[in-house]
Amino acid sequence: MSQYIIAVDAMGSDQAPKTEVEAVLQLVDQFSNVTFQLFGDENKIAQYLQREHERIQVVHCTSVITGEDDAATAVRVKKDSSMAQAIMAVRQKNAHAVISSGNTGAYLSGSTLLLGRLKGIHRPALASTMPTTKKGQNMVFLDLGAISDGSEKNIFQNAIMGQQMAKILLGVKQPRVALLNNGTESKKGSESYVAAHQMLANETAIQFVGNIEPRDMFDGGCDVVTCEGFAGNITLKSLEGMQKAFIEVLTQEVKQRFGAKIGYLLMKPALRGLKNRLDYRKIGGAMMVGLKAPAIKAHGGSDTEAFASAIKMAVMVVEKDLTTSIATAITEATQS
Repeated sequence: MSQYIIAVDAMGSDQAPKTEVEAVLQLVDQFSNVTFQLFGDENKIAQYLQREHERIQVVHCTSVITGEDDAATAVRVKKDSSMAQAIMAVRQKNAHAVISSGNTGAYLSGSTLLLGRLKGIHRPALASTMPTTKKGQNMVFLDLGAISDGSEKNIFQNAIMGQQMAKILLGVKQPRVALLNNGTESKKGSESYVAAHQMLANETAIQFVGNIEPRDMFDGGCDVVTCEGFAGNITLKSLEGMQKAFIEVLTQEVKQRFGAKIGYLLMKPALRGLKNRLDYRKIGGAMMVGLKAPAIKAHGGSDTEAFASAIKMAVMVVEKDLTTSIATAITEATQS
């Protein structure tokens, strides 16, 4: 069995390093072929590292990149920060993948700068798997916000990379790719989206099913949804807001109505199942696709379960060598 090393920025989450350390402790025995490197303040990490383990290593760092730091320069200015050192471990081939819950802009900028883009990649993207209404069926959604002014070329390459994620991570043999848009007609959207639609329709290596509106993207009719980062980030945040609003409204109605309380008790198992299927903590993070090595971005507000899910994604990406698969697909698409 191959051995892998995952570099963890232990100081990135809102509850750091508690969240990161507890997640690693939860998983270290499950992944017997993985060594975890925790980058951060060794004294703070020691408060939560309740037991020594030969596959948990602590690398002391003297600084932390915060949300107040400039995204474009943070990694270069704070070279001894936990985030910068974790990324550098992968750059220097001392680790196979990096994961952080820290400043998103700084992490994306730093990962791109230090790890570099795959040959042929115009700009990297943030991608994640998400649930659909079809039980047991997930899909890949990108770009979630890495590039907010992406062109048709970015949208097209996102489709190629998303397709490989669906094949490798979800086990879909022939992924169906859809273009997120404000209508299903081929001429809908901005110039870049119309051009992207044409590029996707003409690419024989992609099973393109056309435009898809946000309200339909979770119906199970596609395995990959591609767009540029502005639309992707707005859609993602809208979904998160709707989930939160749904739960709050449901709670209010249950508290105010006696009949609703009875109905809630009867429906409690079904509602618990609904929550589990929609729970972002089961996904945990997004992958920065298009880089020469895996970089996983976890939510800043991650709890232990969410960060553990992000670690599981990192391990799967490394074990299945998704980066090489994407590199090959991009090369073939460029040559066709």
